[in-house]
Amino acid sequence: MQFSDGIVGVAFLTFGVLVFALWRKAERVRDATLPDVPIEPHAVSPDIDQMIMQLARRSWPLREEAGATLFEFQTMMVANDLSVFLSDLLKHIRSVAPQLNVPRMNPRVVVEGMAVAAGQFVEQDGWVKIAVSANFLTDVEASRAILCHEVCHYVLNASGIRLNETNQNERLTDVAMFVFGLGGVFSAGYRRAANRNYRHGHKLGYLSDPEYAYARKRTLDLWRSGELHTEQFAELQRQFRSTIPDSKVRNRLLEHARSTKRGASEADLIGFILESYRSARR
Repeated sequence: MQFSDGIVGVAFLTFGVLVFALWRKAERVRDATLPDVPIEPHAVSPDIDQMIMQLARRSWPLREEAGATLFEFQTMMVANDLSVFLSDLLKHIRSVAPQLNVPRMNPRVVVEGMAVAAGQFVEQDGWVKIAVSANFLTDVEASRAILCHEVCHYVLNASGIRLNETNQNERLTDVAMFVFGLGGVFSAGYRRAANRNYRHGHKLGYLSDPEYAYARKRTLDLWRSGELHTEQFAELQRQFRSTIPDSKVRNRLLEHARSTKRGASEADLIGFILESYRSARR
């Protein structure tokens, strides 16, 4: 079969475009991973683990509820629109952190010129705004990483979780991203190596690379082990026995709750009984 010069030229051009696209994709994949840094004990501040444990205990679901919950947010299923993406983030946080007061109202997302900050969470007169720097508008992964941090400010504020010292509060917010299952999304965009041909580099956030790597590994390991879910369920059962000491009464209440709330988990049933019991005694 013979080809004309024009067809051969188009074929070579198409091949060249394909090679370039594959190279860019490979570069993106390299960028989208956390740097391969050793997680040495001296490189990770002790407060990181303390923050992880405190947030996880306060927010994660109990044993039965955790099994059906996808921990890490899946970016393959979301739109590039930042407002839609933010809405999806909040839905995911509700499933991973059901014990927190995760707001139902979505903040307004805007893109603004900022001299220093990459993003900003603003709460004023009952209105909430999250701003993303225009410098990151063309980098989808970086914009998403910025939103992960800012939406955690929103959730933590709504739940009354805040540290007094500004830098420590920012570090807590960074840790919250991993506790809420947003670690993969943040890791994909928080860091870019500089390329002299077409872009500047950046590094977002308040933790070091080893601390980010540790936070992601630690939260994934904790969730998979079920250690905290079991611990929380045991604490709920302890409260149940302490509040209603008579085992016959507890069993009777559980049977009634099962008949009226079919399909609810044991943790949900106990929680419902405790809330009803406490409300009746107020």
